[in-house]
Amino acid sequence: MNLMVYSLAPALMLLLFGGLLATLYQLAYRPDEKIESASVVGGRVALGVFFLWMCLLSIQQRQLPIASFGQLAVFLAFLIWAGHTYVQTRIPQRLLALFPIGVAAALILTGVMVGIETAAIPEKIRGFHAAWHISFSMAGIAMILGAGVYGVGALILHHQLDRRTFNRFFSGLPPLEDMNRLRRTALYAGWILVSISLAAALLWMFAETDAPAVISHLHPMLTLWVIVSALALTERKRWLAQHRLAALSVILAVVVLALLAISVVEIFVGAWL
Repeated sequence: MNLMVYSLAPALMLLLFGGLLATLYQLAYRPDEKIESASVVGGRVALGVFFLWMCLLSIQQRQLPIASFGQLAVFLAFLIWAGHTYVQTRIPQRLLALFPIGVAAALILTGVMVGIETAAIPEKIRGFHAAWHISFSMAGIAMILGAGVYGVGALILHHQLDRRTFNRFFSGLPPLEDMNRLRRTALYAGWILVSISLAAALLWMFAETDAPAVISHLHPMLTLWVIVSALALTERKRWLAQHRLAALSVILAVVVLALLAISVVEIFVGAWL
Protein backbone atom coordinates (compact mmCIF):
# COMPACT_ATOMS: atom_id res chain seq x y z
CA MET A 1 0.00 0.00 0.00
CA ASN A 2 2.81 2.44 0.88
CA LEU A 3 4.51 1.73 -2.44
CA MET A 4 1.28 2.50 -4.32
CA VAL A 5 0.41 5.66 -2.40
CA TYR A 6 3.81 7.28 -1.99
CA SER A 7 5.71 6.09 -5.08
CA LEU A 8 3.65 4.62 -7.92
CA ALA A 9 0.73 7.06 -7.77
CA PRO A 10 2.91 10.22 -7.86
CA ALA A 11 4.90 8.78 -10.77
CA LEU A 12 1.67 7.98 -12.64
CA MET A 13 0.32 11.50 -12.06
CA LEU A 14 3.53 13.09 -13.33
CA LEU A 15 3.32 10.87 -16.41
CA LEU A 16 -0.31 11.82 -17.06
CA PHE A 17 0.24 15.55 -16.63
CA GLY A 18 3.45 15.40 -18.65
CA GLY A 19 1.49 13.79 -21.48
CA LEU A 20 -1.25 16.41 -21.29
CA LEU A 21 1.31 19.21 -21.26
CA ALA A 22 3.07 17.78 -24.32
CA THR A 23 -0.25 17.37 -26.13
CA LEU A 24 -1.34 20.96 -25.49
CA TYR A 25 2.09 22.23 -26.47
CA GLN A 26 1.83 20.36 -29.77
CA LEU A 27 -1.63 21.80 -30.37
CA ALA A 28 -0.15 25.28 -30.09
CA TYR A 29 1.79 24.56 -33.29
CA ARG A 30 -0.50 22.08 -35.03
CA PRO A 31 -4.18 22.69 -34.21
CA ASP A 32 -6.29 19.55 -34.41
CA GLU A 33 -9.87 19.38 -33.12
CA LYS A 34 -9.77 15.59 -32.57
CA ILE A 35 -6.59 15.76 -30.51
CA GLU A 36 -7.99 18.73 -28.60
CA SER A 37 -11.15 16.75 -27.75
CA ALA A 38 -9.01 13.75 -26.75
CA SER A 39 -6.97 15.98 -24.43
CA VAL A 40 -10.17 17.06 -22.66
CA VAL A 41 -11.10 13.41 -22.08
CA GLY A 42 -7.54 12.73 -20.93
CA GLY A 43 -7.82 15.58 -18.45
CA ARG A 44 -10.96 14.06 -16.93
CA VAL A 45 -9.23 10.68 -16.69
CA ALA A 46 -6.31 12.38 -14.93
CA LEU A 47 -8.75 13.97 -12.47
CA GLY A 48 -10.31 10.56 -11.72
CA VAL A 49 -6.91 8.99 -11.07
CA PHE A 50 -5.91 12.01 -8.99
CA PHE A 51 -9.09 11.71 -6.90
CA LEU A 52 -8.43 8.02 -6.30
CA TRP A 53 -4.90 8.81 -5.16
CA MET A 54 -6.13 11.47 -2.72
CA CYS A 55 -8.68 9.01 -1.29
CA LEU A 56 -6.04 6.28 -0.83
CA LEU A 57 -3.67 8.75 0.82
CA SER A 58 -6.42 9.95 3.18
CA ILE A 59 -7.36 6.37 4.11
CA GLN A 60 -3.71 5.42 4.60
CA GLN A 61 -3.06 8.14 7.18
CA ARG A 62 -6.66 8.71 8.36
CA GLN A 63 -6.31 12.38 7.55
CA LEU A 64 -6.88 14.52 4.49
CA PRO A 65 -3.66 15.01 2.48
CA ILE A 66 -2.67 18.22 4.28
CA ALA A 67 -0.33 16.69 6.87
CA SER A 68 2.93 17.95 5.35
CA PHE A 69 4.17 20.56 2.93
CA GLY A 70 4.52 17.91 0.23
CA GLN A 71 0.95 16.69 0.75
CA LEU A 72 -0.32 20.25 0.76
CA ALA A 73 1.36 20.85 -2.60
CA VAL A 74 -0.21 17.80 -4.27
CA PHE A 75 -3.61 18.52 -2.66
CA LEU A 76 -3.54 22.06 -4.04
CA ALA A 77 -2.61 20.59 -7.43
CA PHE A 78 -5.66 18.32 -7.21
CA LEU A 79 -7.94 21.21 -6.31
CA ILE A 80 -6.56 23.38 -9.12
CA TRP A 81 -7.13 20.59 -11.63
CA ALA A 82 -10.61 19.86 -10.24
CA GLY A 83 -11.49 23.55 -10.59
CA HIS A 84 -10.13 23.60 -14.12
CA THR A 85 -12.18 20.52 -15.04
CA TYR A 86 -15.31 22.06 -13.52
CA VAL A 87 -14.91 25.24 -15.55
CA GLN A 88 -13.92 23.24 -18.65
CA THR A 89 -17.30 21.49 -18.60
CA ARG A 90 -18.97 24.89 -18.92
CA ILE A 91 -16.64 26.75 -21.28
CA PRO A 92 -13.85 25.24 -23.41
CA GLN A 93 -10.46 26.65 -22.39
CA ARG A 94 -8.41 25.42 -25.36
CA LEU A 95 -4.71 26.38 -25.08
CA LEU A 96 -5.36 28.24 -21.84
CA ALA A 97 -5.32 24.79 -20.19
CA LEU A 98 -1.52 24.93 -20.49
CA PHE A 99 -1.43 27.10 -17.35
CA PRO A 100 -3.33 24.82 -14.90
CA ILE A 101 -1.60 21.74 -16.36
CA GLY A 102 1.82 23.31 -15.85
CA VAL A 103 1.01 24.52 -12.33
CA ALA A 104 -0.45 21.16 -11.30
CA ALA A 105 2.57 19.29 -12.68
CA ALA A 106 4.96 21.67 -10.90
CA LEU A 107 3.11 21.25 -7.59
CA ILE A 108 3.10 17.45 -7.87
CA LEU A 109 6.82 17.49 -8.67
CA THR A 110 7.43 19.79 -5.68
CA GLY A 111 5.50 17.43 -3.42
CA VAL A 112 7.51 14.46 -4.64
CA MET A 113 10.82 16.28 -4.18
CA VAL A 114 9.97 17.52 -0.68
CA GLY A 115 8.42 14.21 0.35
CA ILE A 116 4.78 13.19 0.61
CA GLU A 117 5.05 10.75 3.48
CA THR A 118 5.07 12.28 6.97
CA ALA A 119 5.98 10.89 10.36
CA ALA A 120 3.91 13.28 12.47
CA ILE A 121 0.87 15.45 11.76
CA PRO A 122 1.03 19.02 13.17
CA GLU A 123 -1.45 19.57 15.98
CA LYS A 124 -2.97 22.61 14.25
CA ILE A 125 -4.37 20.58 11.35
CA ARG A 126 -5.61 17.48 13.14
CA GLY A 127 -9.27 16.58 13.39
CA PHE A 128 -12.41 16.92 11.32
CA HIS A 129 -12.95 20.65 11.83
CA ALA A 130 -9.44 21.61 10.75
CA ALA A 131 -9.64 19.31 7.70
CA TRP A 132 -13.01 20.77 6.68
CA HIS A 133 -11.85 24.35 7.14
CA ILE A 134 -8.50 23.93 5.37
CA SER A 135 -9.87 21.90 2.46
CA PHE A 136 -12.58 24.46 1.65
CA SER A 137 -10.10 27.32 2.08
CA MET A 138 -7.68 25.70 -0.35
CA ALA A 139 -10.47 24.91 -2.81
CA GLY A 140 -11.54 28.57 -2.71
CA ILE A 141 -7.93 29.67 -3.16
CA ALA A 142 -7.57 27.34 -6.16
CA MET A 143 -10.61 28.90 -7.83
CA ILE A 144 -9.43 32.45 -7.08
CA LEU A 145 -6.04 31.62 -8.57
CA GLY A 146 -7.91 30.30 -11.59
CA ALA A 147 -9.78 33.60 -11.85
CA GLY A 148 -6.39 35.32 -11.83
CA VAL A 149 -5.17 33.13 -14.70
CA TYR A 150 -8.29 33.91 -16.73
CA GLY A 151 -7.75 37.57 -15.87
CA VAL A 152 -4.25 37.37 -17.35
CA GLY A 153 -5.71 35.71 -20.45
CA ALA A 154 -8.31 38.45 -20.80
CA LEU A 155 -5.66 41.17 -20.49
CA ILE A 156 -3.53 39.44 -23.13
CA LEU A 157 -6.51 39.31 -25.48
CA HIS A 158 -7.31 42.98 -24.80
CA HIS A 159 -3.71 43.91 -25.57
CA GLN A 160 -3.60 41.87 -28.78
CA LEU A 161 -6.95 43.19 -29.96
CA ASP A 162 -5.82 46.77 -29.38
CA ARG A 163 -2.58 46.19 -31.28
CA ARG A 164 -4.14 43.85 -33.83
CA THR A 165 -1.41 41.24 -33.29
CA PHE A 166 -3.34 38.06 -34.08
CA ASN A 167 -0.61 35.44 -33.69
CA ARG A 168 -0.93 31.66 -33.32
CA PHE A 169 -1.26 31.81 -29.53
CA PHE A 170 -4.08 34.32 -29.88
CA SER A 171 -6.01 32.02 -32.22
CA GLY A 172 -5.69 29.15 -29.72
CA LEU A 173 -7.26 31.08 -26.84
CA PRO A 174 -11.00 31.25 -26.09
CA PRO A 175 -12.86 34.35 -27.33
CA LEU A 176 -12.70 37.39 -25.08
CA GLU A 177 -16.30 36.99 -23.90
CA ASP A 178 -15.67 33.35 -22.99
CA MET A 179 -12.51 34.39 -21.15
CA ASN A 180 -14.49 36.84 -19.06
CA ARG A 181 -17.13 34.18 -18.39
CA LEU A 182 -14.38 31.81 -17.27
CA ARG A 183 -13.07 34.44 -14.88
CA ARG A 184 -16.51 35.17 -13.45
CA THR A 185 -17.33 31.49 -13.00
CA ALA A 186 -14.06 30.86 -11.14
CA LEU A 187 -14.47 33.99 -9.00
CA TYR A 188 -18.03 33.15 -7.94
CA ALA A 189 -17.07 29.55 -7.13
CA GLY A 190 -14.10 30.81 -5.11
CA TRP A 191 -16.34 33.21 -3.16
CA ILE A 192 -18.78 30.39 -2.29
CA LEU A 193 -15.97 28.08 -1.11
CA VAL A 194 -14.25 30.79 0.96
CA SER A 195 -17.63 31.69 2.51
CA ILE A 196 -18.21 28.05 3.52
CA SER A 197 -14.70 27.85 4.96
CA LEU A 198 -15.15 31.07 6.96
CA ALA A 199 -18.52 29.91 8.29
CA ALA A 200 -16.95 26.61 9.38
CA ALA A 201 -14.13 28.49 11.10
CA LEU A 202 -16.57 30.69 13.01
CA LEU A 203 -18.65 27.70 14.10
CA TRP A 204 -15.51 25.87 15.19
CA MET A 205 -14.34 28.91 17.17
CA PHE A 206 -17.62 29.10 19.12
CA ALA A 207 -17.94 25.33 19.52
CA GLU A 208 -14.41 24.74 20.83
CA THR A 209 -12.47 27.08 23.07
CA ASP A 210 -9.12 25.49 22.10
CA ALA A 211 -9.13 26.26 18.39
CA PRO A 212 -5.91 28.32 18.03
CA ALA A 213 -5.40 27.30 14.40
CA VAL A 214 -8.57 29.14 13.43
CA ILE A 215 -8.41 32.08 15.81
CA SER A 216 -4.80 32.86 14.86
CA HIS A 217 -5.72 33.69 11.25
CA LEU A 218 -9.41 34.55 11.52
CA HIS A 219 -8.84 38.25 10.90
CA PRO A 220 -6.80 37.77 7.69
CA MET A 221 -9.37 35.28 6.46
CA LEU A 222 -12.25 37.65 7.21
CA THR A 223 -10.35 40.38 5.36
CA LEU A 224 -9.89 38.04 2.41
CA TRP A 225 -13.60 37.22 2.40
CA VAL A 226 -14.50 40.92 2.39
CA ILE A 227 -12.15 41.59 -0.55
CA VAL A 228 -13.42 38.61 -2.56
CA SER A 229 -17.03 39.57 -1.79
CA ALA A 230 -16.43 43.15 -2.92
CA LEU A 231 -14.86 41.96 -6.19
CA ALA A 232 -17.64 39.42 -6.79
CA LEU A 233 -20.29 42.11 -6.17
CA THR A 234 -18.48 44.55 -8.47
CA GLU A 235 -18.36 41.82 -11.11
CA ARG A 236 -22.03 41.02 -10.63
CA LYS A 237 -23.13 44.66 -10.89
CA ARG A 238 -20.67 45.45 -13.70
CA TRP A 239 -19.50 48.59 -11.91
CA LEU A 240 -16.14 48.53 -13.73
CA ALA A 241 -15.02 47.75 -17.26
CA GLN A 242 -14.11 44.15 -18.00
CA HIS A 243 -10.38 44.82 -18.46
CA ARG A 244 -10.26 46.56 -15.07
CA LEU A 245 -12.05 43.64 -13.43
CA ALA A 246 -9.56 41.29 -15.08
CA ALA A 247 -6.67 43.32 -13.64
CA LEU A 248 -8.26 43.23 -10.17
CA SER A 249 -8.64 39.44 -10.46
CA VAL A 250 -4.92 39.15 -11.16
CA ILE A 251 -4.06 41.36 -8.18
CA LEU A 252 -6.37 39.33 -5.93
CA ALA A 253 -4.73 36.09 -7.07
CA VAL A 254 -1.28 37.47 -6.16
CA VAL A 255 -2.52 38.55 -2.71
CA VAL A 256 -4.14 35.16 -2.09
CA LEU A 257 -0.95 33.38 -3.15
CA ALA A 258 1.03 35.46 -0.64
CA LEU A 259 -1.48 34.71 2.15
CA LEU A 260 -1.28 31.00 1.31
CA ALA A 261 2.51 31.06 1.57
CA ILE A 262 2.32 32.82 4.95
CA SER A 263 -0.22 30.30 6.26
CA VAL A 264 1.89 27.33 5.15
CA VAL A 265 4.97 28.77 6.86
CA GLU A 266 2.95 29.44 10.02
CA ILE A 267 1.62 25.88 10.19
CA PHE A 268 4.62 23.79 9.23
CA VAL A 269 7.61 25.92 10.22
CA GLY A 270 5.95 26.56 13.56
CA ALA A 271 5.44 22.83 14.00
CA TRP A 272 9.11 22.08 13.15
CA LEU A 273 10.36 24.72 15.60
